Amino acid sequence: MDPLRVLRVITAVLSLVGLFFATDRFAWWLVRVPLEPHGPAPRYKYRVASIVPTSDEEGYWCQLRLGMEEAAARYGVGLEFWGPRYPNDEHLVDRFKAAIAARVDGIICHVEDNGQVAQAISQAVRQGITVITVGSDVPASGRQGYVGPDAFYLGYEVGRTLRLAGKMTRVAGLLDGPAGRPNSTQARYLRGLRQAIASAPGLKLVHVVRTPPGVLGAQSAIQDLLAKDAEIDVICCSSPRDTLGVARVLRESGWDRRVSLIGAGLLPETLHLLEQGVLSATVASYPFEMGFEAVRLFQEIRSGQTAPRVISSGAQLFRPEDAPVLLQQLAHHEVEDVW
Repeated sequence: MDPLRVLRVITAVLSLVGLFFATDRFAWWLVRVPLEPHGPAPRYKYRVASIVPTSDEEGYWCQLRLGMEEAAARYGVGLEFWGPRYPNDEHLVDRFKAAIAARVDGIICHVEDNGQVAQAISQAVRQGITVITVGSDVPASGRQGYVGPDAFYLGYEVGRTLRLAGKMTRVAGLLDGPAGRPNSTQARYLRGLRQAIASAPGLKLVHVVRTPPGVLGAQSAIQDLLAKDAEIDVICCSSPRDTLGVARVLRESGWDRRVSLIGAGLLPETLHLLEQGVLSATVASYPFEMGFEAVRLFQEIRSGQTAPRVISSGAQLFRPEDAPVLLQQLAHHEVEDVW
């Protein structure tokens, strides 16, 4: 081939390449779009899926999430929230299946102890995924750790409060969700409640009601119960959701003037009910602390450290006289980790 023609071809190619890069550089200068991202993408040693019954509530769930996020940032854990918008066991199981398929390193979950969920946890553990339950335990599932209040203590504290009142009392206990296994969170709560009131003369647990899922579950359950037995003196709720539902029924029907309600949680609505006397007392746990400790426990287990597999986050009983101070603190965002 003619050397001159070869030189012309090479020159043309080089000109086209130079024009391409010049155009690209001009476009960057014109719109100020960087050619490469600013710095490398965040890299985490572990990827964790958080699976909780709902992502649509504030208060308890918000604090639980904040605690997880703070610990994840401190320990370098990549945290993703996979919970469904509304409580539903089938949706929760679907999230477990998706997390297993995604090959995450860990799952931190707040779930009830039932066959479907326990099986999903067991499957995740068999796949090498570290599962930590938080707030509500599923001990027979093979999970590697639990962070949260001792359900037996919660029930016992409620029963002890009734026992100290020293009155002839007919008690109804509302448990959130269907019957679980013998050592489930709800079963332990019930055992604690029964043990605390067993030796008190005149104090008797006459009804144990398991509320159906959904926002209106507790309301329909308590309406049916009061229609069957008008002699109930005290209703004890084991969940914040049921507490608000029962309180609404009692207040709207006028039953709050003769039936005492001991609830769970410390949401803003709960505090107002406590201040108004609709609630006689409420037992609150510490979701921010639970979320933080759950991520920390996961990190310790995965890194091979020796760590206690059950961490009690504690709880506290609040009465109407505590409500004004708590509401004032809440207004100034000082009540951040007790709900």
